[in-house]
Amino acid sequence: MNQFCLLWADNTPESLALYSEFFHNAGYHILTATNAEEARLALRQRRIHLAVLDMRLEREEDDKDMSGYNIARTEAPGIPKIILTAWPSLRDAVQSLKGTTPPAVEYLTKPETTLEMLHTAVQQALAQYARINWQLTIQWQTAPAFLQMAQWLTPETPTTELPERAAELEDVFRKLFYDYAQISIGPALTFTPEHFILPVYAFTPQGVESRHIVSFGLRTAVQTENSQYEKLVPQRFGIKNIGKLHTADTARFAAIAYTFMGDDLAASQTLRFFSQNRPAAEVTAVIHALYTQNLAAWYETAVPQPDHDLLPFVQSWLHLPPPPEMAGRIRQVADTLAAQTGRLSATATTLHFHLDGETLILPHPALCWDAEDFAWQGEAVWGVTHGRVNADTILVDRKQQVWLLDFAGVNWAPLLIDFVTLETAVTHDLFPLRELHHVHALQERLWQPLQLDEPIPTADLPPEAAHIVNLVNQVRQEAARLAGCDWRAYREMAYLCSLARLLSLPPQPYHTSQTLAAWHHLLLATAVLTPPLTATAGPISTGEPGLRLDEVNKSAWVEGQQIELTTQEYDIMAYLYAHAGQLCERHDIVEKGLHEPYDYHDPEQSRLNSAMSRLRRKIEPDARQPRYLFTVHGRGYRLHPDGLPS
Repeated sequence: MNQFCLLWADNTPESLALYSEFFHNAGYHILTATNAEEARLALRQRRIHLAVLDMRLEREEDDKDMSGYNIARTEAPGIPKIILTAWPSLRDAVQSLKGTTPPAVEYLTKPETTLEMLHTAVQQALAQYARINWQLTIQWQTAPAFLQMAQWLTPETPTTELPERAAELEDVFRKLFYDYAQISIGPALTFTPEHFILPVYAFTPQGVESRHIVSFGLRTAVQTENSQYEKLVPQRFGIKNIGKLHTADTARFAAIAYTFMGDDLAASQTLRFFSQNRPAAEVTAVIHALYTQNLAAWYETAVPQPDHDLLPFVQSWLHLPPPPEMAGRIRQVADTLAAQTGRLSATATTLHFHLDGETLILPHPALCWDAEDFAWQGEAVWGVTHGRVNADTILVDRKQQVWLLDFAGVNWAPLLIDFVTLETAVTHDLFPLRELHHVHALQERLWQPLQLDEPIPTADLPPEAAHIVNLVNQVRQEAARLAGCDWRAYREMAYLCSLARLLSLPPQPYHTSQTLAAWHHLLLATAVLTPPLTATAGPISTGEPGLRLDEVNKSAWVEGQQIELTTQEYDIMAYLYAHAGQLCERHDIVEKGLHEPYDYHDPEQSRLNSAMSRLRRKIEPDARQPRYLFTVHGRGYRLHPDGLPS
């Protein structure tokens, strides 16, 4: 379809027939409209390179009829337009051409403009504003994909119209690489419902090659990326390898070409693929390089903002529903998973995960939204952030240099978001665990520390989970160094990131087992994060003193509040409670309390340490200053049900 398509809108049939025949014979594809509604519809639905609009499309004798101008002003800003009228006036001319981006690129009068003059105006407008390189040779390293991409980006398009959408996508590339003779397009590096990011190798007529990363897709999404890049990512912030070359757009689509200066674009991979077969040390080094070489310069503008409520910002950033709708949405997802998996049941306050004969009871993530008390104010460090640091926006070349992709999320924001989003990707995308009890063990271990820069132990974890912990340790160490060491803010953002993913569960009534497993794991991760969020650290005191054990319901009451315990936690608590005030040695807790063999090759009993840490967080008002459960270093634990002064 290598010919320009013109829309001709005129309410005079004779004029419309004359123009259509002349420009058709001149080699143009012509679409016609006889009124304003037809013109608007064509501009919204068809592939058009230039529109020629009669000023008065509705009432020829009415000097107040400016329907052609109004269409030029409001419809398809990516399409150049010429205003043509038999009723010229200085006011109309000034109004149609004023402004830095005029609605019309030319204004012509019918009586004085011959067909040859009109043809010249059309040619000049197309050359200056359409700028399509019909001689460009486009090669695909995989199967040609414009049709598939058009279907992905505009799923509402009828099948019969998809070829025209695909041709419009191709126009974007012919505009973007106007000065080149050939381009070769590689497989997509990443994509979203709104845009694709592709490697493109471009060759000048002299055969000189340049390498580019092209972000293209829906016009509004790409224009947002371009705007954020221009506004917040000047070169002084260290985008040393990717600099914007230029942009191009059509009525529906747009693209940005970034120049790539790294090593061997063809061998470069996103972090998602790079991490699959690489040693842990290499992946850790890539994470370190990302923050020290790419993003550290961004954060130089950072400033603390005390007493700033993070919730409204994070909700907007993650596109979460309003707080009044949150609890209902969370319960809906939990109920869907419970109905379809058979490994989950839910009450109003708890989730029961059934793990190989053991039931794990966790707080329902909807609790804090039921109470409408999820808000936090504190000192967060704000600055220029990427906003979309994840497994698909980090590019690693053959020399393990790191480049960032996708600048649509760049914003002035809490710096922690660039770390929480990567941790979320590491835990849920890079190395997905198959077994739910491994997911639980991992999540419990991740949130065992009481500070952001406290190392997470890997002992007693399966190898895959230990690998994830090592990467998360690196992310958190970088966060503590560059973004402030606010542990609570980090946890809250992690909770909301998991929640945003959870609420994106597709609404269809049936899901594959793989999809259900992934969302099951997300729900568990979100539930593990819920306890520290529903209360500042532990139980809320109601004035009733001490800790009491409920042997019938196998739960504990702390200061008047019931605490749900897992089977393992209850067995430990029952043993400690029966020996209140006494030192309980580690091996006695394991052998007599849990009725399990004690591993003398692991004198620290890492699994017991994790269980005791979880138990302390549940029963203590402040786990860092315990009142009930005390560690006797090198020996074991001592429980004081009546509490000791903190």
